[in-house]
Amino acid sequence: MAGREEQLRAQWELAHANRIFRVATHLVTVVEQVAAAGFDDSRFAAESLLEAQRSHALWQTCLASAYLP
Repeated sequence: MAGREEQLRAQWELAHANRIFRVATHLVTVVEQVAAAGFDDSRFAAESLLEAQRSHALWQTCLASAYLP
């Protein structure tokens, strides 16, 4: 049983690391797109800011749960 737990833990850690990477990549992409487009379009800027805030919050949640068993 302990061997199975270790195997599952390793799989969970890999999946979690992958999730953190994907969320961080998305956050960087959003910021890059906003920087490239500038803030000429206020609606785009506002929506982009909200998306960046949501992505950052998700990234923080991922990091906080990284050390849970």
